[in-house]
Amino acid sequence: MSFIPVPRQKWIEPEQVSQVLSKVKTLRDKALLAVVYQLGLRRSEVKKILRSDYDGESIEFSRSKSPSRIRVKLWARTKKLLDEYLATRTDSKEWLFLTRVNKAMSGQMVYLIYQAAAKAVGLSHVHCHPHTLRHSIAAHLARSGMDITEIATFMGHSSPAGTVVYMAGARSHAYDLERAGASFHVAQW
Repeated sequence: MSFIPVPRQKWIEPEQVSQVLSKVKTLRDKALLAVVYQLGLRRSEVKKILRSDYDGESIEFSRSKSPSRIRVKLWARTKKLLDEYLATRTDSKEWLFLTRVNKAMSGQMVYLIYQAAAKAVGLSHVHCHPHTLRHSIAAHLARSGMDITEIATFMGHSSPAGTVVYMAGARSHAYDLERAGASFHVAQW
């Protein structure tokens, strides 16, 4: 008898995303993690997004592993958080997210912010990495019925084969994308 390993779930439920964001201490960090989640960003991609990439409605950006740029319209709550954060800034720095000393947000800083909030919620060590948010948005899109090729394009994968890793268990429940954008994260942030 051969053993076939079952991939471990690498994403968290929408309610858990809300719980994580509710534990974030500052407006900057809340806006940061909301953007990371909605855009499915790798932590290294955060540093590359400039203020000029945000037009007040959407963010245009490049994935680390893809030369093409994509534009994503922000959900109302993500937009509200980002607008509130940007309204507090008095600097002229080009990066969308800054550290307290006005430098571009590093991947390590994104990691520490997410990890603290995830631990405060009680997530397992498997889910205490910001890449969990990337896996989560992909899984939530799959559960909403989005085609895997569209998810692959959104995630910046060259083929849907690279997207399958995000899908372990994602199709097990029906999920409404409108609800994803309009309510599950809005209530708790």
